[in-house]
Amino acid sequence: MYPIIWGVIMSGDFNPDVMIKKVDATFGYMQNKPFAKYTFQPEQPISSPISSEVVGPDAESVTIGFRLPGNQSKDVLLAELVGQILTNGKAGLMDLNLVKKQKLLGASTSAFTLIDYGILYMQGRPTLGQSLEDVKALMLGEIENLKKGNFDEKLITSIINNQKKMKIQATEKYGSRASDLMDAFTAELDWQEQVAYTDQLSKLTKKDIVAFANKYFGENYVAVLKRKGENKDISKVEKPPITPVETNRDAQSDFVKQVNNMPATAVKPVWLDYNKDVQKAKIGPAEVLYVQNTDNSLFRLRYRFEMGTWNNKKLSLAAQYLQFLSTDKMSAEEITKAFYEIACSFNVSASSEFTTVTIEGLQENFTKAVKLFEDVLKEQQRK
Repeated sequence: MYPIIWGVIMSGDFNPDVMIKKVDATFGYMQNKPFAKYTFQPEQPISSPISSEVVGPDAESVTIGFRLPGNQSKDVLLAELVGQILTNGKAGLMDLNLVKKQKLLGASTSAFTLIDYGILYMQGRPTLGQSLEDVKALMLGEIENLKKGNFDEKLITSIINNQKKMKIQATEKYGSRASDLMDAFTAELDWQEQVAYTDQLSKLTKKDIVAFANKYFGENYVAVLKRKGENKDISKVEKPPITPVETNRDAQSDFVKQVNNMPATAVKPVWLDYNKDVQKAKIGPAEVLYVQNTDNSLFRLRYRFEMGTWNNKKLSLAAQYLQFLSTDKMSAEEITKAFYEIACSFNVSASSEFTTVTIEGLQENFTKAVKLFEDVLKEQQRK
């Protein structure tokens, strides 16, 4: 049995000097003790594909996994970048070549790196009447494209921009900050390297990615084909009797009483003055409300139209369909790539009374994002 290593992870609006003193006063009695660290024994490499099938009532899918090195390897950054190149929800190889072209109903790829090992996890869902063997072949085909370098080098810059945006978004919430600190602590990672993550990514090249793919992605994968059907090998488990639990909802433990008796500082609400805190203007018939973001370098822009599904029942479908439309100058894939390159995105949603367009991303690309979306919208109106 190995000892438990624990830490105190805190994120919030507090004075660090005061907080450190409180932590010392509370936990200072604990003393470090030497212990025998777990020694990892590497497994034998996978030398040929391992394939298995499972049957169940859920929809069919194919899952493929490649073993990768642990998080202390210098190749970890490349693993995460490769996962984004394959799928990032917008402009990855599988996004554009398989999902956007409707060769697969859905596809996703992620790289997970733990202390002992990492994994490239791929999953694909078939279209109507498509075989799982075809799904598997299509997914492995994109691995081959990666190994041959059949991808735009600009995609690397696009991913770095989007990682930058995601890191900024994560710091907007105390919980996300604490979660990142905890992940680094439990994974035994250097926090300084985590802070410099996007800078380290920017040093990687297409040549590095192709070399990584050829080094780790061969016949050394595991594939699971999930087929739809009845599993006749299921073992039934006898339902055990449930023992009633007596509740004592009116009783309080000494700990609860101690917490209830702790002094608390009264929270003083800060009320917005909409005549001072929100700037107002007019652009033609449109009313503009504006608040400057002083916290970080992101922007969020919303258009709100006073028409919804009560005006036209097809609006909700049109809102979803917009992402698949092209213009005379750009295909749907090129539009998606253009938004991804500048780390911006748009979303259209229709409620019963209003239709809302939301555009967000890096502040430095605000003008490009707005112009790109309005060009797409104007093109559809002309059609």
